[in-house]
Amino acid sequence: MGPYRGPAASEWQYHHELWKIRWEQAKLTPPRRTSLDEGLLRYLAGARAAAAAHPYLGLYDPDLDDAEGTPPPLTEVYVRQQSRPAAPDAHPGPRDDSPLEPAEVVFGNDARISVVIAGPGVGKSTLLRAQVRKAADQWLADKHSAGKRSRPVPVWVSARTLVGKTTHVHEGLAAASDVLPDHGRNPSLPPERFLQLPCAGAHWQLLVDGLDELPNASERRAVLEKLKTAIAEDPPLYRCVVATRPLPHNELGVLGDTASRYELQPFALEDVHAYVGKYFKHPLAATGGLPIAPRSSSARCAAPPWPSQPAPR
Repeated sequence: MGPYRGPAASEWQYHHELWKIRWEQAKLTPPRRTSLDEGLLRYLAGARAAAAAHPYLGLYDPDLDDAEGTPPPLTEVYVRQQSRPAAPDAHPGPRDDSPLEPAEVVFGNDARISVVIAGPGVGKSTLLRAQVRKAADQWLADKHSAGKRSRPVPVWVSARTLVGKTTHVHEGLAAASDVLPDHGRNPSLPPERFLQLPCAGAHWQLLVDGLDELPNASERRAVLEKLKTAIAEDPPLYRCVVATRPLPHNELGVLGDTASRYELQPFALEDVHAYVGKYFKHPLAATGGLPIAPRSSSARCAAPPWPSQPAPR
């Protein structure tokens, strides 16, 4: 090699030492977890169980035994809905040229914050519960993250839990996990767990229900600002879907133009027939041929929420 031998040897030695250093550093660095840990799997099992309950039970008879008085799980009666992209608050109503699409698209879009808007009883809470169940099922069937897209780990949380200047988003999420059914396995997660990615290739999907149930506009705006700030501080960590009735005075404007908005469409008549048929398990109900009436004089309406949430820790 003549005159090039010295420089070549020096270059080789440099790269040899460099890769040796990197190898030693790599051995000291813990591998990135690409699957959910056991604590998160317990959390998802509890979340899935909670999501199976109806947000509004409808007619049931508390005097009947459990076999007859308990409604079927939400998964057995759920009827998929449609939505369409919504216009900005300044122009209420859907965009004129926007086609109908499955309501579930809100959970897979690229926006960091999305809003589902609909009137009372249209199905906002049920839509969020269906997403909890679907995502939890997928993780419990396969706890490894894979693919180019980040997978969501769902967290249903009431907007009420996020109220208060001293309440941080991660504390509200921990409070939501505290009240999940445990079936002998503790599903709660500590607040600091929600400051970390669930695992590599995954993110927390915040499903915030009942924003419109907060009594005043200042509280609603404060919760939206809190969510927006938490997402901006660590973009890979959170994505958020907020469910609300239409709000006055462009309150959603605090989220900015990057938030996507969808109007959940009311059930069509055939959707109602399908739901009734599934709920009462009667073939005539699905065709609209069965009049539905209370099963006894003591039948009444009940609307149990997601397990009530304590104050954040």
